[in-house]
Amino acid sequence: MINFKKHKLDQSDYNYQHIYNTLKKIFDFDDKKYSLYIKDVIRILFESEKNGITFIDIEQEITNFELFKKGWPKLHLKALKETGLIDSKNSPIIFKNGTLSLIKWFEKFEEIEKKLSNKVKYNLNNPIFENNSDFNKLKDLLEYSDLILIEGGPGTGKTTLVIQSILNLINHNNFIKIGIAAPTGKATGRMKEAIEKELHRNDQKIFIECQTLHSWIDNSRFKSEKFRFKLSELDLLVIDEMSMVGFDIFESTIN
Repeated sequence: MINFKKHKLDQSDYNYQHIYNTLKKIFDFDDKKYSLYIKDVIRILFESEKNGITFIDIEQEITNFELFKKGWPKLHLKALKETGLIDSKNSPIIFKNGTLSLIKWFEKFEEIEKKLSNKVKYNLNNPIFENNSDFNKLKDLLEYSDLILIEGGPGTGKTTLVIQSILNLINHNNFIKIGIAAPTGKATGRMKEAIEKELHRNDQKIFIECQTLHSWIDNSRFKSEKFRFKLSELDLLVIDEMSMVGFDIFESTIN
């Protein structure tokens, strides 16, 4: 469900006229027939982007968002197709698998997906993972893959699982280089506090650098003396609150 502030939409208040004008100039479509449908789509895409949503599920109901034209999404998709804004050689908008996206985000997503796929070297259907606890499964996965994603709601034990795994790695290698990251200082501080508490409880003296992703990236570019390691020097990087990380920051991290 896409939620925006409720207010009556007036064409004179339309904030994306310059984008519409550019598309109209390039694709030369019938302004009278298609303009309001196209303006609706542009506004949905760019307002969603402001809220961190880059792929629009067309089956989701748009609430508290007044469109110029009724008939979403069927008539709007029809207008996009007939104007060449989707399904043509130079389409700036992509419609695939029930979602709409600007071409820049679609291509960025495909690029990152390809890079991540090259790091995944395991198959959970492998017999070695059967009947394993979460901890043992994660421990085994670390032997088979350069990338592991842990998903779960609040309070499901993600942080505990990560800390258990870190302690296990330290017990086997006191010289391992581990970094902790998160998109915000608050999230980073929360992880830092939890890990340092467990390290102290287990009488571990190892140093683990905890910084925001922005700080890690800047340090890797400019090698700040405040940091002990660069991203490329780490054996393991743990990123908390991954759902809050944007495409550009994540791409810079994996690069």
